[in-house]
Amino acid sequence: MRPRSFRPSALALLLALGLGACDTTEERPPRVVPADTTFILTYRVVPTAEYGAYEADAIRFTGADGRNGALGPVDLPWSINVTMSRNRDHIYSLESELTASGDVAGMTAQLFVDGEPVSQGTVAGQSGGLRATRTARAVYRFRP
Repeated sequence: MRPRSFRPSALALLLALGLGACDTTEERPPRVVPADTTFILTYRVVPTAEYGAYEADAIRFTGADGRNGALGPVDLPWSINVTMSRNRDHIYSLESELTASGDVAGMTAQLFVDGEPVSQGTVAGQSGGLRATRTARAVYRFRP
């Protein structure tokens, strides 16, 4: 018995249907992916390794709208992520303040853009001492 094979006309018909469906004279523009218009700014305050603070009396920061915000007292470590606009020049700041006596606690204020560190300020801890107010500051200017 002879094996069955496709006839040339049936194969031509299948190719014509398949290729005809894909044939077009119209060019499609490349897909345009919009650039990110925002970034994630992370405000973070952490205790230092030696004589690290377990809390801050106040945390002050500049928000996306340019206004200042404040929280307090706050347990450390503390952080918050905020979505910011890439379309404007803006200065972001973070301050963490603690008034203490005896063993004075240290802390670090940090700013991150999309997970990358951009600024930090540390006030070191120390043993013994008079009552003192200590402030850790971080400032970052974003330019589009």
